[in-house]
Amino acid sequence: MKLYHNNVLIGEITAVETDMFWLSGIIHFTPEAATYEDFFAFITDEDNALEELPFASEMLENWFVEDENGKMRAIEIPAVHDDNTIDWRW
Repeated sequence: MKLYHNNVLIGEITAVETDMFWLSGIIHFTPEAATYEDFFAFITDEDNALEELPFASEMLENWFVEDENGKMRAIEIPAVHDDNTIDWRW
């Protein structure tokens, strides 16, 4: 599977597991993912739960996962952690 924001490939997701509505895996970043490091750190920091998002609102939209057959599916904002794990919902 591959993670995209708009048409930017963020990385390839391996070791995918499911738990009811949630999916998780390990993400292997592309060089373009460096642009998203601060965003992912902010989103996954529980201390920021009540903080206003210091990023453009466009960062909250247009997240997709592409499966091995090339089918793109929209997802909620993914939680990408500093240990390269990723969690998302369809």
